[in-house]
Parts: sequence; C-alpha cells; structure tokens
Amino acid sequence: MSIVTRRVSDLSGAEAADDAFVTVIVRKDDRIETPVQLDALASEVSGLESAEKLTHLQIKTRGGQSWEIICNQADFDALAQDGRKMDEVLGQLPGTKGRPKGSRNLATSNGNSA
Repeated sequence: MSIVTRRVSDLSGAEAADDAFVTVIVRKDDRIETPVQLDALASEVSGLESAEKLTHLQIKTRGGQSWEIICNQADFDALAQDGRKMDEVLGQLPGTKGRPKGSRNLATSNGNSA
C-alpha cells in the first residue's frame, strides 16, 4: 500500500510540485483575528507588488473611538494645505510620549538635581 500526497494551492486548488509553492503569511487583514498562512503557487502571487512609501495612521475621536489606516504617503501629503508641505508640518509636531520637542528639564540641565 502507498500513500500519495498531493499539494494544492489554497488560492486556486491547482496541483503542482513542492518546489512550485510558496507560503504566504497574512499578518493583518480586517477579516482575520490572528495571522494565518496559506500555500500558493509562486506564479499566483508574483503579480502582487510591494507598496512603497506608506503612512500608517491611527485616528482617534474625542469620544474614544479609534481605528488605523495605512495609506499612500502621497495621499497623506496631499492633506497639507495653504502651500504647506507635510515634511514641515510633521517636523513641528510633538511626539506622543514624553516632553514636547525642544523642551528640557531645567532642574537637571543647570546641574541642580532638585
């Protein structure tokens, strides 16, 4: 008796030799709660292109709602108006943690450790 193992694509159901397959790990998608992996023919995913220059945003409402967006950097840059450039806008903003940009602790900067 023999056991025959067939390898098929999770995307198309197509059968092929082992070396024709790649493993695709889906780390984040609104339709899944945790990362999943699938087997696919290399030719099935070869048309996917890596998106370059993405901006990852978190948007929060005053009411406590929050969601994340990943968008093209060019689309985000277009939000700056009145002749302003997003590089300049971002360079003037405070960080999300710690003291505001450019500030310093006067008690320790002059040698005193009050």
